[in-house]
Amino acid sequence: MAKKVFVYVGTYTVRFGTNRLSDTKSEGIYVFHLDLQTGSMNLIDKVEAVNPSYLTLDSRRCFLYAVNEVDEFQGQESGAASVFKVESDSGKLTFVNQKATLGADPCHIVVNDLNTHVFVSNYSSGSVCVFPIANGGLGDAVQLIRHEGSGVHPKRQTRPHAHSSVLDRANKYVLVPDLGTDKVMIYRFNRKALQPLEPSRISFTKMHPGAGPRHGVFHPAGEHFYVINELDSSISACTYHKDQGTLSLIHTVPTAPDGAEVSNTTADIHITPDGRFVYGSNRGHDSIAIYSVDKNTGRLECVGFQKTGGRTPRGFAIEPTGSLMLVGNQDTDNITIFRIDRNTGRLEQISETKVPTPVCVRPYLWG
Repeated sequence: MAKKVFVYVGTYTVRFGTNRLSDTKSEGIYVFHLDLQTGSMNLIDKVEAVNPSYLTLDSRRCFLYAVNEVDEFQGQESGAASVFKVESDSGKLTFVNQKATLGADPCHIVVNDLNTHVFVSNYSSGSVCVFPIANGGLGDAVQLIRHEGSGVHPKRQTRPHAHSSVLDRANKYVLVPDLGTDKVMIYRFNRKALQPLEPSRISFTKMHPGAGPRHGVFHPAGEHFYVINELDSSISACTYHKDQGTLSLIHTVPTAPDGAEVSNTTADIHITPDGRFVYGSNRGHDSIAIYSVDKNTGRLECVGFQKTGGRTPRGFAIEPTGSLMLVGNQDTDNITIFRIDRNTGRLEQISETKVPTPVCVRPYLWG
């Protein structure tokens, strides 16, 4: 089978924290085929789902897992997680099952490499929910960990807000950036245990006050970890100590240019497959911040900023070959595609696709 890239796009279909329809009237999850030469995207499928704001596939690319980012599900204060079977030839989706996440407004979902467990971060409840996987579908939740604490921001940090879960390269530890407490929580992962997340000896790494850690990404070599901080528009570069799952701060860099006179929050962070460049998205400045990575120290150096061709770039992605970046502009209903200069890391827009309220963009390579 020739190599091809399918792109799965998660959207907002109802307004965050409400059951009111979004103005864009998105239907759910959209599936595209991506042409790596031209950057054009052709719609091949769409499935109905409520607020599928974050998506991921298992390591075999057989099942797609999505959060349903709502604050009420089946009469309880909870969101949901949904599973879809992926047709390998066409990339199309078929619904499998759905489970409550035991916390409100789940915003992130990830699967371990051996496809035994799913981890969901519940933003509004500040908790992490763990599901076992059986034949691709979700079993009932086996663990719920509620974070505690607050931060210095008077509105955004009055309570915990778990925002993502990141497994290290060995799938030995799970790191959970918590926007509300300015901590990256650390859990040891034991897939054979009934409750697979166990307290780590060192239970968290503290970020600077008011940072609002949101997402994180490991360097391909596994020795460095980069955290994008939503509230003060910054990225923290850290050394990762794999034996204990802990982080040591190297330095923190701003994601917006000096003198940018606009209210800004960050969203997503990604690194090129070769580990040479780190990117972060700015909502407000509406740009992608570009950094080169020092391969010896892990330090970041700003290369520049690329406007995204739309408003509120919440989620973006680098397709698996490392040639193209896809940016979902939430408030202008479009995905812009950029070619990545492998030498400089800079971006050149080559195409655009209209999609209602794109908030998560996930490209996968087949063949």
